[in-house]
Amino acid sequence: MNAKTGAMLSVSLIALATAAPALAQTAPAPAPVAAIANNTQVYDQAYFANLGVSNAEEMLRRIPGAEAILNTDSNAQDRGFGGGGAQVLLNGRRFPGKQNDIMATLRRIPATSVARVELISGASSEISVQSGGTLLNLVLREGASLGGSGTYELNYRVAEDGQAHFDGLVTYARSFGRLTASIGIEHHDWTPAEIANAQWSLRTRDEIYYYPSGAVQEVRPQTWQRKYEKMVYTGTLAYEFSATSSLNLNAMWEPRHVTSEDVTPLIRYSPTGLETLRATEVHQEVQEEPSTLELSGEYTAAIGPGNFSALVISTRDAMDSTEFRNRYEPTRMVEVSRRQSWTESGEDIARASYVFPVGSGRSLELGGEVAHNKLRQHLDVFLDSNFDGLLEQAFVPIADPVVEEIRGETYATLKWQVTPKLSLDSTLNYERSRLTTNYPLYPKRVLGFIKPRLDGRYRTNNLTQLRFLVERRVSQLNFGNFVPSYNAIDDRVEAGNPQLEPEKTWVYELGYEQRLRGDKGRIEVKGFYHDISDAIDYIPLYDDRRILVNARGNIPSAKLYGAEARVSFRLDGIGLNGAQINLRGLRQWSEIQDPFTGVERRLTNDRTYAYDIGFRHDIASMRLSYGFNYKSTGLDQLVSQLQVTENYTIDPTLEAFVERGLWGTMSLRLELQNLTHSPERRWRQNYLVSATDGRPRRIDFYEERRDIRAALRLRGRF
Repeated sequence: MNAKTGAMLSVSLIALATAAPALAQTAPAPAPVAAIANNTQVYDQAYFANLGVSNAEEMLRRIPGAEAILNTDSNAQDRGFGGGGAQVLLNGRRFPGKQNDIMATLRRIPATSVARVELISGASSEISVQSGGTLLNLVLREGASLGGSGTYELNYRVAEDGQAHFDGLVTYARSFGRLTASIGIEHHDWTPAEIANAQWSLRTRDEIYYYPSGAVQEVRPQTWQRKYEKMVYTGTLAYEFSATSSLNLNAMWEPRHVTSEDVTPLIRYSPTGLETLRATEVHQEVQEEPSTLELSGEYTAAIGPGNFSALVISTRDAMDSTEFRNRYEPTRMVEVSRRQSWTESGEDIARASYVFPVGSGRSLELGGEVAHNKLRQHLDVFLDSNFDGLLEQAFVPIADPVVEEIRGETYATLKWQVTPKLSLDSTLNYERSRLTTNYPLYPKRVLGFIKPRLDGRYRTNNLTQLRFLVERRVSQLNFGNFVPSYNAIDDRVEAGNPQLEPEKTWVYELGYEQRLRGDKGRIEVKGFYHDISDAIDYIPLYDDRRILVNARGNIPSAKLYGAEARVSFRLDGIGLNGAQINLRGLRQWSEIQDPFTGVERRLTNDRTYAYDIGFRHDIASMRLSYGFNYKSTGLDQLVSQLQVTENYTIDPTLEAFVERGLWGTMSLRLELQNLTHSPERRWRQNYLVSATDGRPRRIDFYEERRDIRAALRLRGRF
């Protein structure tokens, strides 16, 4: 451990040590208890009164069982906007927009604007979202921002190498009669702290290439750095025409600037162990002003016996990118590769629905959605294919591809409270779409799918619930898989596949939920089985030159099955009032036939297992909170391609925090990320011709470590 790491850890230990004596000397205030009404637990303002919360995210993290939802929730959908997926709602509806970061949105909502939080575990006729589990619903106060209110956050971030940055956010909302307006500005000057997918600021790698004989071919220690700057501008307007009708308009613009560079000194050896070259490779990528713009609006009104809602969303993404790799040898500089590209994509969605009662304990929702998706790209790649030190323009099947989809769907959802203990939620959805490309051989396709869903819940008593789910899901198509791309690892152009079809899955789930008396915690367990057709994975494909290449495609069938458990409980019984433990465990298996070797293997993205171990202690009387989260994604990725077989793993990571209220609504929080250095490892088998042929060309292995990061966060509301 270096001096900078020790300094960061010392700060955290001093803060925790300061808190420890207070724990022994101060009698913590009793933990608040939520009100329980049938299948809903209600946490009102009185519950949070002494907890010193400043925004909606802080409120939710005080609720047992909410931590697992916040750590896994996503606003992404199977197709279009849809009616399912999200588990965090605002006034009974999904958060507006598809691109918004739910955690960032929650931090922008002042705690004073929230009337209550509802933890919903059963079916509700007032909730149109279809979810596979418990829902968190934030209910905002009417006129909450009257007179004006806002939140602020100032962050000082420091990395293990001493790099330091300031960023933060500020939001403000105010009501003018029936009109409420809010604005938000956020500056983020640090790469998101994701465990995988290269989303980190600083990484160091020890990489070695081996000959098939096992002799060392190349030693490649690497330092990789990423600089990331993002601005997020948000604005909303909400107008209440009456007590039963309203209009909400939302806008979000997110410009970014991203640069990354890895520097790799290398030593090459002959098969007999003689040194043949010492050099340094420099690989850089610059994303020129990538940005996302999203506009959305929603109108709701009570009409006749029911409620009508209409939603419109328009999203635009754009990015110019330049990437190159140079090798600096003792006597010359060699250009290894260069890529230049730009991408524009957009999505427009219009959705409308009408919900009305159809008898005692029954409601029917009829609706439809129209969506338009489009992607345009230009790609130029230059490679030194004959190793003469000069770049030649590489063959790209279509340098300027265009992919477009127009889709329409209709659906009917019946919610039926069959008995006081049994509820059924059933949906029948039909969609039809037209896919067009500018590929001469694949200009147009028409797709159609029926998507039924049945969700049943049986409550044996006020605290125990059983659940079953049968559903057919259709995945969203990633148009990036349709078009060519550059593979920087292997220095080659990957072919796109304009024949790609959505992945179809029959989902079967059985679940059990137990709430502990006195709001002491929750236990959720579910088993699942996914029967997948047209699974999307790498397949062999002939390109326009009739050369066998590697591309994303459809494999006829696959299976995924397993079980997941979530447990959250308070520790009042052992004298730690205000403390809670949050546990989550996932174990799953999968089966698919490898299209290259014909051997049965697991799915590429099958994590096999995952777990979270979280602890949090809120001491209301001292306005002090601290805790940690030890988590593993279980990422053990097996990638099978035409000329490469790859296994990628990453170790668990540890995060910790301590937060203390200062004065008024102001608090100071210290966060430590990646205390375990989160090492990852990758093993790759490269083949001379293909994995089917089986003759090895080279074996690669690396172990990589990410930096420890700390953030000192001052936040509050005004």
